[in-house]
Amino acid sequence: MRTARWVRVLIAGVAAITASPAHAAAFEAAFVSGWDDHWHLHRRGQACQLSNRVADKGSVQFTATGHNAIGFEFQFHKDVFAAGSVQVKARPAPWARRPQVQALGATLHIPGGGLLANGDVAQQMFWALRAGMQLEFSGASAFQPDVPVNVALHNIGFSAAAEAFLECAQSTVQVSWQQLSRSRVSFEVDEAELDQAARQTLYAVAKMINSDAQIGQVYIDGYADASGEKRHNHKLSQRRAKAVEGYLRQLQVPSDKLVVRYHGSRYPVGDNKTEAGKRKNRRATVRLTRQDQLAFSG
Repeated sequence: MRTARWVRVLIAGVAAITASPAHAAAFEAAFVSGWDDHWHLHRRGQACQLSNRVADKGSVQFTATGHNAIGFEFQFHKDVFAAGSVQVKARPAPWARRPQVQALGATLHIPGGGLLANGDVAQQMFWALRAGMQLEFSGASAFQPDVPVNVALHNIGFSAAAEAFLECAQSTVQVSWQQLSRSRVSFEVDEAELDQAARQTLYAVAKMINSDAQIGQVYIDGYADASGEKRHNHKLSQRRAKAVEGYLRQLQVPSDKLVVRYHGSRYPVGDNKTEAGKRKNRRATVRLTRQDQLAFSG
């Protein structure tokens, strides 16, 4: 009969893996002094990161960017788990009135020492820690595949840091909305082809639309400068609006959200007597509305 093997690791002051008693003390001692006892919040561009790290051992991190759901990464410098599924559970504190263990799902194991979670699983992990529960990761050992390994991540110091993280995440949503709810792409003279810059802009717009259920109608407006005949400019502005619509549909934006309009050389934003002004007028705009807002053009 094989002996269960438990190894301990401390994360944020208290965390752990499980191994035989003979190995536990030495393994734990190697980790205790290295783990930081605080969670750290960082803002990098539009990303908010809440992390805890240990020198030469590894790190754990939650990330939120704009309207995207919370993501999670647990990175060991040396792999702890064997290849395959690593399950995560939330366990209440021993003194909880109803200490029922909750199965949250599976994390993605990255060979070399990483665990990733996104969407509902990462969200549940975050809220479990914030509610005072600990997380337990279970899988086969990287050293002995037939031996189970459990890693526990406690919530010590997490609650206060989580509040700051949520405030940071909310601010990125606001900034992201301000930047992308009224987007513009430009075109070359007499062209309706999307260049790389336009595609990058529309990719970000589509990502926001697909991740925010509150976004309602998406208004696409095509325009032209005043260089050509009126009829030609009208058709050109239509082609530009249709190009934007087609690309957003390729990016899985629901077609019933898209409202396409084209205006020829009407509504200029630049002086059509100058090249710089004409360049501004060769455009298509994408405007997002929420369920309780009205669209406007321009």
